[in-house]
This record gives sequence, structure tokens and C-alpha cells, in this order.
Amino acid sequence: MEKLNKVEIVREKTGVNYEDARRALEQTDYDVLDAIVLLEQQGKAETQTAYHVTSSEPQEVSTEMQRAQQEYEQSSKKTRAGDVVDRLVETAKRLCSRGLEVSFVVERNDAQILALPVLILVILILFLFPATIPLLIVGLFFGFRYHFEGLADASVNINDAMGKAADQAVSFKNDVIGDNN
Repeated sequence: MEKLNKVEIVREKTGVNYEDARRALEQTDYDVLDAIVLLEQQGKAETQTAYHVTSSEPQEVSTEMQRAQQEYEQSSKKTRAGDVVDRLVETAKRLCSRGLEVSFVVERNDAQILALPVLILVILILFLFPATIPLLIVGLFFGFRYHFEGLADASVNINDAMGKAADQAVSFKNDVIGDNN
């Protein structure tokens, strides 16, 4: 019955037939104000003539208008929350896509042993943190080297830092063991 009431309101305000009022409401998710605006934009609504009241008494706002205003405010709130969720989803998609494009590469003796998408590396670190980070550090002492492929400008700085860390680990190992190979 609520839909019928909204159709009646739109019909009264615009002068269109039931079918046009129903279509406009369906296109606007049954938002009365948006349906009226849509019908005006389509040129289907009868234009209301302006009038002037000379009475000094304030005009009372109709209950229909109050209800339409409340419905419009509610739909606006939903749209704003929906926009935030949409932006978060788009950002997550972009990050996941980028995480699949960039690879974490493990090498030993200039031979590539493993190339893993960064997204997988992040998942491993998140779920297996107690094991992943120590394994990467221990790997440095066994001659493993790590770098990223697929990064633009930032890869140079990150890969340089990772190379220096590997060199320091080898130097530390040689100092402790006394091996100069």
C-alpha cells in the first residue's frame, strides 16, 4: 500500500498518469522527491505556477512534504554510506591487483629459486608471521637474496636496501664463522 501512496503523491504533484508515476518511482528506488525531479527533467510534469500569499500568518508545511523530505534525507544517508563502501571496495581491488603484478623474488647464487606475488607474501606474513619473518632473516645467512620485480621507481630504493641487508648478513656470518668465501 505504501507504493500506491507514493504513486498518488507523485501524480498529485506532477499531474502525470499512474504508469509514468510508477515508472519514475521504480527508477528512483521509490524516492518521491527524486521521482518528481526525474519527471520534471523528462518534461512530463506539469509546471506549477507560482503564487504569492499576502497573509502574514506562516504557511504550514504539509505532512506529505514533511514525509517526502524525511524519505529524501534517509535515501541521501544511504547513498553517502554506499559511496564510502564503494570507494573501499575499489581501493581493495586496486591493491589486490597491484599485489598480483609485483613479485617477491628469492635468489641464491644468481639463480632464481622462487617468484611469489606480493599479495601471497603478505598473506603468508599475516597468517604465519612467527615463521615467515625469521625464515627470511635466516635465509640471508645462507646466501639467499630477495628483491621485488614489477615496482617502478620505488623498487630501486627497496631493492638496494634489501641487497645491503643481504650483504650485511653475509659479512656478519663471515665474521662469526671466519669464512671468507
